[in-house]
Amino acid sequence: MRKILALFVFALFLTTSVFSQSHKSVELNSELYRIIDYAALKGYISSLPFQKPYTNQQIKNAIYEIFDSDYELSDYEVEIFNEYLEKIKNLNKKDESKKNNVLHSRLKNSDESEIPVTFVYDFSLAANVSGGLYTKTDYSQFGFDIIPQLDFSGDVSKYLSWNFNALGSIARMPLIELGDYDCGQSWYTYQLDEKGIYVLDSEGEKLPIEKIRKVKKFINTSYLPYNYFRPWDAKVYYVTNLSTTGLEGWPQELSLCLNMTGEIRTSFFDDKLNIGFGRIYREVAGMDNGSSLVLNAKARPFTALDMQVSPFKFLRYSFIVGSLEYPSQAYMNENWYPENTGSNDDSFFFQNNYTLNMVDLDFKHLHIDFGSSVVWPNRLAMGYMFPLANFVEYQNHVGDADNLQMFGDIKLKYQGLGEIWASMFLDELDLSTLLKKDVFTYTRDMFAYQFGFKYVIPKLPFATLSLRYTKIEPYCYTHQSINYTPWFNHYISQNYTNDGYNIGYYLDPNSDELRLDFNIMPKKNLNLAFTYQFIRHGADYGSQQVPGSSLYSELDPRGRAERRKYFLHDGAYNWMHIVNFGSEFTLSSKYPVTFTTNLGFVYSYYSMIAQENYSIDGKAENCDFSTPISVVNTKEYPQIFGVVLSLGVKVIF
Repeated sequence: MRKILALFVFALFLTTSVFSQSHKSVELNSELYRIIDYAALKGYISSLPFQKPYTNQQIKNAIYEIFDSDYELSDYEVEIFNEYLEKIKNLNKKDESKKNNVLHSRLKNSDESEIPVTFVYDFSLAANVSGGLYTKTDYSQFGFDIIPQLDFSGDVSKYLSWNFNALGSIARMPLIELGDYDCGQSWYTYQLDEKGIYVLDSEGEKLPIEKIRKVKKFINTSYLPYNYFRPWDAKVYYVTNLSTTGLEGWPQELSLCLNMTGEIRTSFFDDKLNIGFGRIYREVAGMDNGSSLVLNAKARPFTALDMQVSPFKFLRYSFIVGSLEYPSQAYMNENWYPENTGSNDDSFFFQNNYTLNMVDLDFKHLHIDFGSSVVWPNRLAMGYMFPLANFVEYQNHVGDADNLQMFGDIKLKYQGLGEIWASMFLDELDLSTLLKKDVFTYTRDMFAYQFGFKYVIPKLPFATLSLRYTKIEPYCYTHQSINYTPWFNHYISQNYTNDGYNIGYYLDPNSDELRLDFNIMPKKNLNLAFTYQFIRHGADYGSQQVPGSSLYSELDPRGRAERRKYFLHDGAYNWMHIVNFGSEFTLSSKYPVTFTTNLGFVYSYYSMIAQENYSIDGKAENCDFSTPISVVNTKEYPQIFGVVLSLGVKVIF
């Protein structure tokens, strides 16, 4: 009877709301993803594409598939799935309790119009505050974001949906400066003689100027490590300097911040061809929410054209091509740029595009995907814009100077029980070292990998348990900068970043993480979560900093074959134990006020090797995996315990 009732509700929805932002993307932080993921784990639905965000139409079809399955749903599951179905149903339905005003408006033209058009406008206000108390008193800080947001969305016919979001933020988020990191030598800057002619070495190569570049290392102690999701873009204005010269990279003091996202999306052939264009958050090839090694949900948004093609139920193809954005980070690397460029503006050095393609095969008990991505400087390289191009082969035709990656995932699934997966991201790899079993010692090998599983906990409402291990090798997500190519006459950074953040996994290079997540929905509108993270990261500052531990690292091509990596045994490493208890509660659909709380604990300390075994040049001639390490507690590398409390509220008017 419950299934019959649910099918009747869904059929009524189809007939009374012909078009209601069907192609609008669902934001990646929506609870809908966890609900749909739970349904896939239980076997109620076949999995959705491994390119996110999903559209309202895809979510709607998934909920319909749930009710159309042969599984016996509990009363609570029926209630929850119907709840989310109603939320999608009411996207364009005017709420009579809300009058059209400056905070809310829902309009549509005549139902008999040849081209039906809808317009929806909403206003929301959010406030987030977080602070930490630490045993090292100067680490004790607090920060906040007050975020008013305007949301515009609608349809133009039943084939095209659009949305635009604009938010401002009054923010203050102080950072702690720890020290400097040596990025490397400026091999792209060459010596000139008194006549302005390049000085050549004995082999006829241009002789570089030996100059060490440095970046400053900062941390945000108002939040737990790797847990602050920045809602604003990287350009902020201090309240004390609201002028054209006041652009800053971070709200160290009270600041005004902005962020704008939006897209236009359409779909054809019963959602088998989905095309969108816009500046949005995305995730591709993530075996769990937020786990992708290639394009992670925590990556900053960028403007791109994306496409999904599903010619068969088991076969899908994904394609993304767009322009990356530069950071505003002079506060951390003001002495990083070469002197002969004549500029210290990030926009001068970060001028890159990004392309990704992926094929995924998805069966009842097996998922396999593989693909490639590339960061390439702004130029008319048509091959990177062509969905059917092979980037590995094409790069050889356009200079062999671009930052190319390959990736793949495999997942085994057992409906109703859980799934297990393995992921690989290849930045660069020398196959000869793989044959010699030296892939974990040769610095030239730059890659990331992940193993994980996710389990459905029986008899607990919407409860899942997941565990994953992720390892990021040194220099992964970095790249040798290019200079004086046929396309540019100055230095261009090609690291795997957008807006100063990693495009791939949220860890820095030369890190690993063991992560445990438990999620449950004990009552409607209440979500509870527990997370434990054990993270180790090579020091990216100080007297035993480890080469290849920063996104700004660049592996010098001179002598790179002699460089070695010995994780935990080639310098100082930061060890972090992070525990986080979180909750999210929404009053009701009638009163859309959401409260979030997070209480976390962090214990951070460092290990070092004997100074006589350390080498800053990365050759690691006096150490190996047997080199002893010891826990230290110094002013440079301290042991710290902290308690962090984060509170948030969001009201949709």
